Amino acid sequence: MELTHSRGAIAAEVRACLSRRRASQKELAVALGISVTTMSDRMTGRSAFDTDELLQIAAFLDVDFVELFPMSIRTSSAA
Repeated sequence: MELTHSRGAIAAEVRACLSRRRASQKELAVALGISVTTMSDRMTGRSAFDTDELLQIAAFLDVDFVELFPMSIRTSSAA
């Protein structure tokens, strides 16, 4: 899977989890200690979340870390 596509796919999963939890990008940015602009870049796939951010996001959303990855990434790495 192409890196840019992976960034966008992970961002889409984060957006979906945020929506299910009825949380905003701004709330998530505050929880991560990053600016709203940086969060916007992450959420649109312009820049990638780092591992620490993904761990913090999983904790904030009370989801398992792997839920932030699309099924296509989860299954391709298991093969």
